Amino acid sequence: MSRSEISAIRKQLEGVTEPSSPSHLSPEASLVGSHPIIFSILFAIAVCVFYDLVVSRPRMKKKLRGLSYREQQEFLGKETFDARDGRLPGERPLPFFKKRYINTKAEHRFYRELTAILPHHFDVAVKVRLLDLVKIRDGNWDTYGASLSWKHVDFVVFDHQTGETKLALELDDATHKAPERQNRDHFVNKTFQQIGVPLHRFYVSEVYDFSPVLAALGVIMNGAPADDISPPEHRMT
Repeated sequence: MSRSEISAIRKQLEGVTEPSSPSHLSPEASLVGSHPIIFSILFAIAVCVFYDLVVSRPRMKKKLRGLSYREQQEFLGKETFDARDGRLPGERPLPFFKKRYINTKAEHRFYRELTAILPHHFDVAVKVRLLDLVKIRDGNWDTYGASLSWKHVDFVVFDHQTGETKLALELDDATHKAPERQNRDHFVNKTFQQIGVPLHRFYVSEVYDFSPVLAALGVIMNGAPADDISPPEHRMT
């Protein structure tokens, strides 16, 4: 091929103009126009999300409304609580271990001596929350609810037949001399005064005089004197 022919072909190629890009279109329109598959996928996703929010979820809530928690979990195909080991499969164990004794040695000795002198129609509960003994008037929960939940009284004497609270007892040790403990004890004392339940305080010792407790129970029992309340022959060994 001669040099003149090559020059002629080059001139013809330079004369061919490339098609102009659709600059007047927005990038989104250009993307949709050149990629119809992407547009179809986005449309399908939008339809699925709309169906889930408007149709599927309300229908699911309606079905689950009348089921128990276990039935709901089974319906949803989830693992249910296993009572044998107390946790879900694969769940990490809680960082807890058993506290062997519910009372200290001093508290347990006090408990044994107290239950030994009480008549059979009285029982003793230990470590009772104040909130289990008190009703809070409407509108005062935010002020007193947490405080009553966190505090407990050492012992509560209640009627064996009716479960009615009769009186409470606190066993104090040297820690109760601290200012913060004294503030706590003052609040507890005022609480029992307010609800009309006698509260008896004892300091840890080798011997306890429960005659004030029996006297209080004698007054509670229709005014019977304390001498008429005879303790059982055998209560605790």
